[in-house]
Amino acid sequence: MSKVINAIVNFVRDEEGTELVEWGLIAGFIIVIAAGLFFTIGGDLTTIFTDLRDRVGEAANGPTG
Repeated sequence: MSKVINAIVNFVRDEEGTELVEWGLIAGFIIVIAAGLFFTIGGDLTTIFTDLRDRVGEAANGPTG
């Protein structure tokens, strides 16, 4: 029975790999935040670039009136 308890205690005290898990969690949070920002401002960016494309096209083709 003491072997099992010693194994559990050693497992809990072992900190190897915890830094990797922490960095993984941080990266996960950054990805979630970035994805949220992309979805939030994505529609606005589409509108801005569509307007820019239209204006550049009008400037390249000259006045249509």
